[in-house]
Amino acid sequence: MKDGVLDCTNLEGISLQEIFNFLQSPDIVKDKVVSLDISTYENWKEVNDFILQLNDNSSFKPQTIKVYTFYRYMEDIFNLRLKAGINITNDTYVKTVDHRKEVLLKKFLQEFKKIILLKMKNS
Repeated sequence: MKDGVLDCTNLEGISLQEIFNFLQSPDIVKDKVVSLDISTYENWKEVNDFILQLNDNSSFKPQTIKVYTFYRYMEDIFNLRLKAGINITNDTYVKTVDHRKEVLLKKFLQEFKKIILLKMKNS
């Protein structure tokens, strides 16, 4: 956590539900967390549900949540801001693009390795 921002962008394999459960823990110093960065979570439905869950069932409500989304969801973001009372910002920074490239490259290399191993096995 830096400057009150709980950065969840490097939590590969951790679901938003697990983050929500973590934030409900009484051991968390919630008054120090001002904002959440979940900009690497790309499934809009999960992100939307997470924000609504924070709004409805949480003892913790951040002032700002940074999300990654496509422009087709901008109207949804505006509506969610009004409903939840949370400032939701759209992340289109280079950091997010670099992270997406890195994830795609990892997936490509895994698939490429499988193809090579399969060809070696069949030879």
